[in-house]
Amino acid sequence: MGDRSSNGRVRSILRNGISSLYTNNAISSHENNDNHFKLQLKNKQQRLLLLHHSAKCQYDDGQCSVSSHCNGMKNLWDHMATCSDTKCQVPHCYSSRSILTHYTTCRDQVCLACGPVRDSVLKCQTDRQDK
Repeated sequence: MGDRSSNGRVRSILRNGISSLYTNNAISSHENNDNHFKLQLKNKQQRLLLLHHSAKCQYDDGQCSVSSHCNGMKNLWDHMATCSDTKCQVPHCYSSRSILTHYTTCRDQVCLACGPVRDSVLKCQTDRQDK
């Protein structure tokens, strides 16, 4: 399922974060909390990519070779479909719902969290269509 170049790209992004693909001056402007900011940004981007991947992944539970977290994210999707608890104790539920809400409503073309993820998703879709 899926082509190898797209899978390799997703694996690379999940391992290194979107920010490894982009040089963005806005990131360097946060010098006081640079490492913390970069880590938070990377985590948000990885979460969005994992959620996107797992929503589209056609592998059976536990069979995905792209990410070891795919099955867990599929289970999270199932839970989030009915959860609206802002104090939910299910790991990653509230933070995932929050970043997804931001992602789906964000119109900022240079958003440091969403922009690179949208670009990556579009690139993967374009790569798949070209094959």
